[in-house]
Amino acid sequence: MYYTYVLLCIDSRGNRKKFYIGSTENLRTRLLKHKTKSVDTTKSFDKIELLYYEACRNLEDATAREKYL
Repeated sequence: MYYTYVLLCIDSRGNRKKFYIGSTENLRTRLLKHKTKSVDTTKSFDKIELLYYEACRNLEDATAREKYL
């Protein structure tokens, strides 16, 4: 099972907000990586919130959905 997900990334010091859309095989592990600042594109944000996710049958479907969102 693969997942497509949407995060809300908040930087309270710089007053920035950004949506991040991704796909992964292990949603819990990937979310933990985002929250522990192990992902370059989200590590500058103070707060990471999972807004939405959906399950996909395979990587191709998850990637296509990621690009659509």
